[in-house]
Amino acid sequence: MSKYPILERPQGKQTVRVIGNVYADLAAEDVAHEFMAWLDSKGWTFFGHMVDLAEEDDDDAIFEVLLGDEGQKGIAIVPQDKNRHN
Repeated sequence: MSKYPILERPQGKQTVRVIGNVYADLAAEDVAHEFMAWLDSKGWTFFGHMVDLAEEDDDDAIFEVLLGDEGQKGIAIVPQDKNRHN
């Protein structure tokens, strides 16, 4: 049980935590809009945060989560080809 009422998990629903980057030709606000439309089409909801990253932001932190102890609790989706997201 969370001390924040907005974080209460709906009964009968699985909770999935999403950690990662989206590579798109859109700003975070537009990606969020598209993401929310997709979730709505499935009858799903999302509580979280999206932000545009700058070149100087540290992407190594994502791999530390994906490949570290925390990442081993879930499914790591890592492109094999560094250009795959283009």
